[in-house]
Amino acid sequence: MKFRQISIIAGIILFLGSIFLFRLLSSGPQEEQTATNGGNDGIGVAVQEIKNEAITSSITFTGNVIPKNEIQLFAEVQGILLDGAREFEEGMAFKKGEIILKMDDREQQQLLKSQKSQFQSLITQILADIKIDYPNEYDAWFDYLNSMDINQPLDKVPSSENRQFTLFLSGRNVLTNYYSIKQSEVRLSKFTITAPFDGVVTQALIEPGTLVRPNQPLGQFTQTGSYEIEASINASDRFFISTGDNVALHLDRDQNTDYEADVARINARINPLTQTLLVYLTVKSNRLLPGQYVSGTIEGETFENADKIATKALVRNDLVFVIENDVAVLERVEVLTTENDSTIVRGISDGKLVINEFRDASFEGRNVVPVRN
Repeated sequence: MKFRQISIIAGIILFLGSIFLFRLLSSGPQEEQTATNGGNDGIGVAVQEIKNEAITSSITFTGNVIPKNEIQLFAEVQGILLDGAREFEEGMAFKKGEIILKMDDREQQQLLKSQKSQFQSLITQILADIKIDYPNEYDAWFDYLNSMDINQPLDKVPSSENRQFTLFLSGRNVLTNYYSIKQSEVRLSKFTITAPFDGVVTQALIEPGTLVRPNQPLGQFTQTGSYEIEASINASDRFFISTGDNVALHLDRDQNTDYEADVARINARINPLTQTLLVYLTVKSNRLLPGQYVSGTIEGETFENADKIATKALVRNDLVFVIENDVAVLERVEVLTTENDSTIVRGISDGKLVINEFRDASFEGRNVVPVRN
């Protein structure tokens, strides 16, 4: 008996709870908020007042920072790597002209001095013949011999318009020895690697005291302060970009960090899959680093008698809701171009209020109350 009474009471409680829950849900927030305007109830909607004027479109892009100059260091000669004034390590900076790497070149230096000494002896031997057979050439070659220093780079041999005298020098192997010495000087210079520009060692593959062999990779040297941005834009925007155009850049996710860049090159090939085109920008900054992503804006086409509205305001791609006599009415527009969250349109009269948020076409005819942003 008690069990039956408990069951009846539990059922009554469950029934009353269901009624309470139903009323609670039915009194919850409505799908559309209403407002009062002059005694007429209407749905509050965010609006934008149209002001037609000349609007310049913006071409936005993101791109990767790449060094303007980056070289791989290779050995062209063989020798022991010496300790330099600064260690060859990743992150070490060098100014243009400073020595990055130097190998032991003493053997090559002695060989070069020997060649120059033999060259001096050769010229000394032929000076008497030059004085007798080619007296007009003697003074130039005598002065050339006296100015020769085996510790300094060899000067260019005196020039002559006498074809027979040139053949005389070739027959005595003067010119052959001269070019052999110049070749050895070039080879000697390859024992020292200097910085071709201001930069940083971004990869070091060798340490001092190691035997370096020809064609051995030594590391990587990257220019600092001067970079390129490889940006991808829509192919349809290519007519609005020219080399030399100024571009505003900022670090990705940091709208407050601005840089100035210039359009350096425009690729002539369109990616068939993405229908985009690569544009290369140059920028100088000591704050950027290779590998960073930046965003930018390039000015595009200018449209007369147009205004910019939110893209989400479009209905079926070319319709918008305007307010006429407190009622939402669909009106057709001419879509000129789209820029991410905004769209430039033409065809709406000045002063009209456009509902600046997405509404389905079935919303037409509803009473509305404008809520200005």
